[in-house]
Order: sequence, then C-alpha cells, then structure tokens
Amino acid sequence: MNRNPEEARNFSQQALDLFEDLAEPLPELRNELANAYNTHGLVLLQLGQNEAATVRFQSSVDTYAALLEDHPDNADYLYRYALALTNLGYWRAIAGQAVEVRGIRLLLGEILPRLQPEQSRRITAHSRFRRILEGT
Repeated sequence: MNRNPEEARNFSQQALDLFEDLAEPLPELRNELANAYNTHGLVLLQLGQNEAATVRFQSSVDTYAALLEDHPDNADYLYRYALALTNLGYWRAIAGQAVEVRGIRLLLGEILPRLQPEQSRRITAHSRFRRILEGT
C-alpha cells in the first residue's frame, strides 16, 4: 500500500505514541521506542521538516544511550545507536553545528570497533556517515 508523506507521518506518529505509552511500564520496549523515534525522524525529513526530524533523532540517540547503560554489550542496541547517531550527526552537519558533529564523530569512533564488521561497513559506507567525517 502506497502512502503519501503526510499519511506516513501520521502513522509514524501514532506508532511513536503507542511505544511511548508502552515503554513506560515495559522498559524492554525502549528499543522499539528508540527505533520509532528514528523512523519518525526519517519520515519528517521526507516532508522537509528537518528541525523536527533532528529532535526525533536526538530522542532516539538518548533512548539508545540509556538502554546501553543497562545493556552495554548488546550488539543490536549498539548498531541501532550508531545508526541513530549517524542520522543525527548528518543533520547537525547540514545545520553547521560543528561542536555537536565532533562529539558524534567521537562517539561513533568508540562504537564502530565494537560492531560486527558487516555492521560497521554498512555505517561507514553510507553517505551520511561520510558527511560527518567531513565536518561542517
């Protein structure tokens, strides 16, 4: 089923609302919540709402960071955290926020060696990651 970007945003927001409600009593769903924030950010980008997307990417990053405090060796959380950081870093670079981009670059430098080689390759091959390396 094809949806226009506005419908996708609405459905994405509904999913996000559901995960926010569920993650409070069921902390194990925080992974899904973080992923929903990231997905909603991508939908917002398609609509040209870059500032709102950046807020969602930051929420995803923050949620994954909290998850990793409790589960520091969870490979899936690390990989998804790196993806969310890549999205956030890219849009921070586009906005010319050099200090924030440097911080994200440092975090990614710590995370990438901990990922499986294929996961690390997928991230570093992405044009968004290359933009983070270029800086602002």
